[in-house]
Amino acid sequence: MYSDQQQIQDQHFVVVTERRDHVQWLNSALGSLGEVVVADEDVAGRVAQLVDATSAALVLVHFDSDQLQKRQCLVEELYQLKPMLGIVAFGDEPNQQLLLALMRMGVRDFIPVGAPAREVEAQVSRILSQKPNFDTEVSGGELYALLCARPGVDSATLAVHMALKLARLAESTRSVLLLDLGIPGGDCLHFLDLKPSYTVFDAIRGVRRFDSQLVNTAFARHKDGLAVLSLPQGLVTSTGINAADAAVLLDALSSYFAHVVVNLGGMPVSELHCQVLKRARHKLVLAEQSVYSVESTRRMLESLSDYCKKVPEMSLVVDRYMRRLGPDAVTMGQMMGLSLGATLPASGLARFKAVNAGYSLYQMAPRDPYIKAMEQLLDDLRFSTSSSPVAGWFKRLIRRGVSTSNPSSELT
Repeated sequence: MYSDQQQIQDQHFVVVTERRDHVQWLNSALGSLGEVVVADEDVAGRVAQLVDATSAALVLVHFDSDQLQKRQCLVEELYQLKPMLGIVAFGDEPNQQLLLALMRMGVRDFIPVGAPAREVEAQVSRILSQKPNFDTEVSGGELYALLCARPGVDSATLAVHMALKLARLAESTRSVLLLDLGIPGGDCLHFLDLKPSYTVFDAIRGVRRFDSQLVNTAFARHKDGLAVLSLPQGLVTSTGINAADAAVLLDALSSYFAHVVVNLGGMPVSELHCQVLKRARHKLVLAEQSVYSVESTRRMLESLSDYCKKVPEMSLVVDRYMRRLGPDAVTMGQMMGLSLGATLPASGLARFKAVNAGYSLYQMAPRDPYIKAMEQLLDDLRFSTSSSPVAGWFKRLIRRGVSTSNPSSELT
């Protein structure tokens, strides 16, 4: 307890204001908690430099009706530079327009100018105590991103089984999370027989209160140890998740899980995709073996370029693949500008039974060709980041030889 209190009392606070009386008031109110540092420019880059130089706990930004738009731009740019940054607004008693603008920016706390020092100190202490308590002793988890242009159960099927396999391989001390952001919402839950009450929206609202206890108790758990965080079941429209909120959530989740599988199947392209792709080590695009699916995927990739400054390289996974039909997998990849990562067999009957029964293929048909192809894909992804390039090339060469000698596996 003493160390926590001592840490709160040894802070820096970057303040954005042009008025000396504001600085005097905040110095008086926050002097017992730390040092007030006044930003010499109200420019996001400069404020971010001061935050880094002082390891500031919070940035306090002055808002008034005359500078609302300018300050709004400042806050939005700061969140883009530092999604985890704590920002507090202060000013005269806010009107409804200002409060609404602050909520849209993601600023949750407001301090009235001239408030008694004791009240300001108590409010800032509370804000500091609610900052995300991420585990800094472990490195960020390995993130798998799965994109699919068309809504449907195919991306959920792949995401679920990848996550289940990773959960079986993961060390007991650090588990695996399936983050289901796909549309329709909750498709992944059908395979896991789960009906959680805690959703992605709850996690975003409570991200500042994240700790091990919340993660272990609020998140739904499959019997294989897999943790699941999903959109509400049945959601069929765009989620409207703010990109900054998504970035904060992803960083928080990555500090608690060794592997995070993110299903974005059917989700309309937005800045959220950029935040996921920027953090993902493995980036997969799922498409069916059809001209229509190719065109839908091409449009999705074009939309990504409108939102992301740089669209990273991604691998194509062709679902329901049959070798004797066209277009073949390599041609599909060329049409979309993607390298081929894997092909998955249809396994139509087994997948149909699993969806209807509410079980995974590991329970219904653990030796199905779909499971074998998925595990090979996952093994290739994991092996590619843990072995030398020569070893990875040699292993892939052997596997191509094996698959060529058994072409019937792709016709299942």
